[in-house]
Amino acid sequence: MSYAVDDTIVAIATARGAAGIGVIRLCGPGALTILSNIFRPSPVFSLPDWPSHTSHHGRITDKDTVVDEVLVTYFKTPASYTGDDTIEVSAHGSAVILDTILHLCCAGGARLAQPGEFTFRAFANGKMDLAEAEAVADIIAAKTTRAAASAVRQLQGGLSHTIEAWRKKLVDLLSAIEVSLDYGDENIRFLHPNEIRDRIKALCADIDILLATAAKGMLLRNGLRVSIAGAPNVGKSSLLNALLARDRAIVSDIAGTTRDVIEELLDIQGIPVVITDTAGLREHTTDPLEKHSHERTTRALKTADIILWLTDTSRPLSPADMYVRDALKQYPAKIIPVGNKSDLPQCEGIIPALRISTKTGAGIKDLETAIVATANAATPDSGEPLLTSTRHQDALLRTQRALNVALTIGNHSASQETDSEEVLVAEHLRQALRALGEITGATTPEDILANIFSRFCVGK
Repeated sequence: MSYAVDDTIVAIATARGAAGIGVIRLCGPGALTILSNIFRPSPVFSLPDWPSHTSHHGRITDKDTVVDEVLVTYFKTPASYTGDDTIEVSAHGSAVILDTILHLCCAGGARLAQPGEFTFRAFANGKMDLAEAEAVADIIAAKTTRAAASAVRQLQGGLSHTIEAWRKKLVDLLSAIEVSLDYGDENIRFLHPNEIRDRIKALCADIDILLATAAKGMLLRNGLRVSIAGAPNVGKSSLLNALLARDRAIVSDIAGTTRDVIEELLDIQGIPVVITDTAGLREHTTDPLEKHSHERTTRALKTADIILWLTDTSRPLSPADMYVRDALKQYPAKIIPVGNKSDLPQCEGIIPALRISTKTGAGIKDLETAIVATANAATPDSGEPLLTSTRHQDALLRTQRALNVALTIGNHSASQETDSEEVLVAEHLRQALRALGEITGATTPEDILANIFSRFCVGK
C-alpha cells in the first residue's frame, strides 16, 4: 500500500449506522475548492476568506437540490491535524446523506482515502512521529479508562520523548567516537574507553526499565483472558453474572445448563478482561452435545491467561471437582481456586484461595483484585511511559543487543585501546541508533509504515 501526499482525499470519519451526527473529512490542497462547489454558507461570504479553526453553518447542495443542513469546520494548513487544508462537514448521521456528500466530493476531484491515510499525512507532514500516530489507533481501540489514558500519554509524546532522549545520547556518543577515529593518527581520544562503556551501560539500564513495562502495557492494550471452569452446577454462570453485574447467562439448579462458551468483555480495575463461562467438565459423557461443548471449553481454557477453578464450599469436594482440578494442570494459564456459596454453612477441610457468594456478592471485589494481581497488573499507574506494542518491544530488544555487543567490545578495548575495536563499537552503536529510530519513524522502512497505517480505520 502506498499513499500519495499531494492530492485531496475524503472519507466518512464517523462510524456507519444511523446517528445524530455524521462527519465527512476532506483534506488536501483542493479541499476548499471542492467544498465551494457544493456548500452554500449562511450568511454568504467567500470560502477562501475563512479564518482557520472556524465553523460555518450552511447547506450542502447538488446543483439546485439541498442535500442537508450542515456545519462546516475549517482548519487551514499547516495548523490542522494532517498539516494540510482540512475540512470537516458535520451532517445528519444518515448513511444516505453521508454517502451523497461523499459522492459529491469525489465528483469534485477528491478521491476516497485509504485506511489511516489522514494520520499518515500527519506523520509525513511532521505533525506527529510514528509512535504518536500508533497511539491514535490505540485510543480508538481502548477498552478501559486506563488503556485510554496510556494511549493519550503516548499520543502526547510520553514514549517519544524518552526514545528521542536516548537517540540524542547515542548520537553524542557516536560523534565523540568517530571524531576520535578521525584523529587516530595523533592518538587523541575525546572519550576514554571506560567512559564509553559507562555511558552504554547506563543506557542499557534505562532500556531495561522500559522493557519491564511491556507485560503491563500490552495487557492494557490487548486485555486479559479469564475462563471460569469447574464441575457442573457449582455456580459458574452465576459467577459470570456477578462479575458482569447483570444476568447474562441462564442460571439453574439443573446440572449442565451451560452447553456453550459464553464470552463477555468487562473492565476490572482498569484492565480490559474477556471473561468466559465454560460448560461443566465431566470425566465421562455419552451425550454428543455435551462432548461438543467440552471441545469448546477446552479451546477456551487453552487460550486463557487465568482460570478460575470454581468449587462449592458448602459440600465436600466431589470426584468431579478432583477431575477438574487435575484436568486444569495441563493448561498454561494461572489458576485461582475460588470457593462459591460462602453464604451457606461451610464444609470443613476446604480452604480455597478465595471464598465468594454469587448470591450475596460477598468476595466478588476481592476476586477482581486477585485477578488483576495475578496478572501482575496491580502496580499503580505512575504516568511513566509503557510499552504497549510488540513492534516497539522488538525494536528495543534489537537496540539492547547491539549495545551489549558494543559493550563487550568496549570492555576489551578499555585495556587494548585499538582503533579497530572502536570502529566495531561505532558500527554497533549505529545499529542501535537505527533500531531506536524505528519506534518514532526516523528510520522505519516503507513496508512497516504501510503495515501500521493499513490497520487504521478509514477516516482516521
